[in-house]
Amino acid sequence: MYRYIETLCLALLTGTLVVSASAAEFTPTQTDLTESVDNTTGFGGGGALTSNTADSGGALYTVSFDPNSNGPGNPGFTRVAIQKASFDADLSAFDSFDVIITNVSGVTGVKMFVQTGVGFAFFETPFTSLTEGVATTLSLDLTGLPDTDNVRQFGFQFFGGPDASSGNQVLIQPVPEPGSLAAVGATGFLILMRRRRSPRA
Repeated sequence: MYRYIETLCLALLTGTLVVSASAAEFTPTQTDLTESVDNTTGFGGGGALTSNTADSGGALYTVSFDPNSNGPGNPGFTRVAIQKASFDADLSAFDSFDVIITNVSGVTGVKMFVQTGVGFAFFETPFTSLTEGVATTLSLDLTGLPDTDNVRQFGFQFFGGPDASSGNQVLIQPVPEPGSLAAVGATGFLILMRRRRSPRA
């Protein structure tokens, strides 16, 4: 009996050590996401956030794009940037900053960024193309970045195509536990279907 308990304790201890040595992924809460606000003036691109609502454990952003706002020298370029200001979180124990993002309609690409330290140093992911109705994991590598003990804010830049206009939507969700990953894809699909059934204004 004692041998069994000793073996079980050793297994638990070994499992704990394995978990602690694995990569740690940070994901924002629904509150973090729904408190994010429009910051397009700081980035350019002529778009605007028109609504931000809690949905499916995350935030559903509705954005308007204006592909003609940058004049003839930059046709078709349009962007909406949002950010969670005064985030001020210590993420030094984490290796990456991760979210699940689903293009519900009209948002063709995205970049995610963080700003750290007193100087608000800026770091972002590469541009990631989005497919309508497909949930995509977006991950920003935090290893090696300065001042991750003071991540001042985080945010997203959403991009639309040359024909983009109003009523475009993108869903951003926290990364769920591994057993719930299938539900994320199903959620994005259901929102897409719900949108397609809704009458357009």
